[in-house]
Amino acid sequence: MPSTLKELPFDVLLQLVAYLNVDDFIHLRQTSRQVRGITSSRDFWSALYKSSSLPRPFGPHHEQTKQVLEDTLIRSFKVHKNLFIAPKPPRSRTYDLGREKGLVMGTRWAFTINSARTQIICRDIDSEDHGAVVVREMEEGSDFKFWTMHYFSSVTHRGKNVSLLLLEQRVKNHDPLLAVVGSPIKLDVLRVLEPDTAGAGVRFEEVYQQSSVVTNAMHTPNFCASFAPHALVTQWKYGPSEAFVWNIDNLGVGPRAVRHRAPEPYQPPSSLCCKTHLITLVFSVPDRGTIVEAAPLQDVFDNTAQRAPRPTSTGIIQDRLFRKVEVLRDSAVNRETGTIEIILTGDEDGLTCKFVVIRLTIPQGTAGDGSQENIHVDAQELIPLPFEAEGILYNSAWNGSMRLAYSLKDTERADDDIQDDDANWHYPASWPPSRTRLGIIEVVYDDEAREGRHITAPDVPLPEDVRDKFDGERSRAFLNFFEDDAGSGRLSYVFAVGRNTSMTYRLGVLDFA
Repeated sequence: MPSTLKELPFDVLLQLVAYLNVDDFIHLRQTSRQVRGITSSRDFWSALYKSSSLPRPFGPHHEQTKQVLEDTLIRSFKVHKNLFIAPKPPRSRTYDLGREKGLVMGTRWAFTINSARTQIICRDIDSEDHGAVVVREMEEGSDFKFWTMHYFSSVTHRGKNVSLLLLEQRVKNHDPLLAVVGSPIKLDVLRVLEPDTAGAGVRFEEVYQQSSVVTNAMHTPNFCASFAPHALVTQWKYGPSEAFVWNIDNLGVGPRAVRHRAPEPYQPPSSLCCKTHLITLVFSVPDRGTIVEAAPLQDVFDNTAQRAPRPTSTGIIQDRLFRKVEVLRDSAVNRETGTIEIILTGDEDGLTCKFVVIRLTIPQGTAGDGSQENIHVDAQELIPLPFEAEGILYNSAWNGSMRLAYSLKDTERADDDIQDDDANWHYPASWPPSRTRLGIIEVVYDDEAREGRHITAPDVPLPEDVRDKFDGERSRAFLNFFEDDAGSGRLSYVFAVGRNTSMTYRLGVLDFA
């Protein structure tokens, strides 16, 4: 019988890894040179990546090297430690945005639109050089202007890193408040490439251009997009009553349109993708809840089909309206029942704010008579979020764990209040006294218990210069992006400098790793 770790068979050591966190595994490797050598293989890091409860990008995949898996897990564990085990302030830096608009960020690049809406500007937020580079300009004499952007930098189901910039253009006289039916809209799908040898900012590969028009006389369409390892979903809320689904492996062929039920007047549907299905959610007043529709992704991408793909299953999340819904854990087949389980998360939109874990159980196949199958829905109220919470930020996770960030203004009562006898009321000596709390929550779905669990850092320590951006005399800071690369520990915020016509903006970046 083996008496030491180094005498254990390789496959037994591999199974042991599944019960360790990253810190334990690192300490295990320090027990001896031989154990360190045995556990230096990619198989060990792949097993640890698969079993870990840390937030991390989609994987493991055979295309991801041992070094990528190791670096990703160690970084996410550092973030976990700095937030929940031995809290410490993050590293901080700022960038001058001037009057630029439409900020979007990813793992390395930040893009903005200039005030005239004729240029796309890029910054490398990993570089010590805080300069900005114009990377795209509108053609002179064009009737269009750059309007909104979405940026995704993530890992696909094939283990490849992909960076996409979605650039919406509208006519230059477009009114953001008034919808003009027939007004044209363009969408450019651009692949973001690394800088050339001269280092002159990023380059773009033009993948596809989609055209649309305003169809709703009551509301200006709001362009939305969501990324999944298998697909990209775009739609114009208050626009066409359909979602456009792009095969991530073949973006150049354009999207397939999937029509969903007619939306409520003030609650447009939203769509997202997982490995097996396109999921559409729409709040329904008559049904008193959020309707969930699922269309098989293989049907969506079947170009030989005679008609547009439609949902084959439907269910309802009773008495709940969500501000936002994301994927927590990707599709998995229940071996006992043969059904497909998908885990979603969402924060409720209402008088009480709760973070909810949603388990969808979807039958495989379709009903024999062509009718829709029923989706079984289980909703778990995981975390009551403060009603005053602002900037609640989280993204799809795929592996069953994610982090959520929010800010909260705490009103502090002064010891000595000032009495106003004429008005017959009193108020604190320092008014309005407040202190911003930054809260971060780590959420993990437990497949065995079939429920979510969480750990909270309700008051994350911040550097004094950062706190002053939120709580200073003229503070106007707000959160805008958090962990676009799962587990990275990067949080960004924007704050204003100056007042009225002289007001400009700056970007702040916090790194918790």
